[in-house]
Amino acid sequence: MRNQAPAPAVDQGGLEVTFERTECFGACPTYRVKIHRDGRVDWHGIANVRVIGDAHGVVDRRKLDQLEVALELAKFYARDLGGHMPETPLTVICTDRASVKVEARAPGHHNAIDYDGCEKEPDVDRLVEQLDDIAGTAAWR
Repeated sequence: MRNQAPAPAVDQGGLEVTFERTECFGACPTYRVKIHRDGRVDWHGIANVRVIGDAHGVVDRRKLDQLEVALELAKFYARDLGGHMPETPLTVICTDRASVKVEARAPGHHNAIDYDGCEKEPDVDRLVEQLDDIAGTAAWR
């Protein structure tokens, strides 16, 4: 029997999402969340939240599956940097609004948006609510 080196670790793929609610001039909750491929959730509270600093949680596989479906329904991977579908012809600038930055990686897909909500995108608004719900941020927010 020969000694053999273990096989190198293989990235099993899967969904990984990072999202952040940014500051505003008021008392907007400001935090970053990362949902890892294995279901770990990392929270980093910055301002106007119950938990400032780091906290951790876990979501089960079914929630990650729900998140993958939510990303597809919102056409997340087809959106431009502002979170809009490419054919959006008008740009509106507004101030004193927190934005939501979302980045998602899945096998064969990657996109990142910085959505300020000035030009309403109901699918993105719904997705952001689902991200908070699935990650369980209410416990820290």
